[in-house]
Amino acid sequence: RVLDWVGQTGLIVCGPMHGSTADDERLSLAVGRLAQALQWPIFAEPASRLSGRCGKFEMGSLDRLVTSGALRGREPQVLIQLGTGPTSKRVRHWIAGLDCEHVTLDRDGLWRDPSMRAQTLIAGDETTTLERWVHDLESKTAPVDLTFWRHARAALNSSLNVSGWSEAAVMRSVLKGFEALFVASSLPIRHLEGWIPTDEHPNMIVSNRGLNGIDGNLATAIGVAKTLDEPLLVVIGDVAFVHDLGALAQLVADQPNMAIVVIDNAGGGIFRRLPIAAHPEAFDRYFETAPRGEAGPRGP
Repeated sequence: RVLDWVGQTGLIVCGPMHGSTADDERLSLAVGRLAQALQWPIFAEPASRLSGRCGKFEMGSLDRLVTSGALRGREPQVLIQLGTGPTSKRVRHWIAGLDCEHVTLDRDGLWRDPSMRAQTLIAGDETTTLERWVHDLESKTAPVDLTFWRHARAALNSSLNVSGWSEAAVMRSVLKGFEALFVASSLPIRHLEGWIPTDEHPNMIVSNRGLNGIDGNLATAIGVAKTLDEPLLVVIGDVAFVHDLGALAQLVADQPNMAIVVIDNAGGGIFRRLPIAAHPEAFDRYFETAPRGEAGPRGP
């Protein structure tokens, strides 16, 4: 059926991946080769652990393109999904509204499509499936106009070349000294996807959603750091940091090679995007939940 996709418009979307899929070094090469064969863009979010590793067809932030409205009228005819559903709620809603062929690949045979719109689940090793598709496409051409996607990627990259103080700017600056990153949920992982170019993403990105996004981040990061031969950068929000303060005892005991950057933005900044933020009497106490006290030295 892959031959039916030649000449159609499509997207390859890589959501969060875990277990053996995330550790498969062949996968990024196979994703890049399929994208080249079909002339389709790739959107690999940081939690997929493929971000910045899929080659010249990798685009950057699908969330920002969806939010800007740039994809209206350019909806794909085919969507290939690897991993679980995207972290971005906007992207999940956009996918749920598509009228296209939606195929998911999962080596465990689990239906990981929260939009409930996928028509096909292909169980088994994702890399093997992708490599077979590339083989089947070897003698075919895909006359797809990539002008829009080239302009979209250029626009995304140019919008990142801004100066000034911001949470994302701090992340971008400190990342330059590390090849391994543990990034917490909520705003940190969204800053990484939306505001830091994929070619600046470290080779290793690890994340931990936990039960509610803030569970056990420090403990997980300490465990990751103990397995590495290189220093680990940890970027975490103030609420997640305080929620796992108990793990600092293990940090003192093990002294792993890691640096922790706490985004101290007075609580759950991501909730400020919700309508409830207009009602401070409820929002401040039950949603933003700003920690009391200081996490450490503050920036300007």
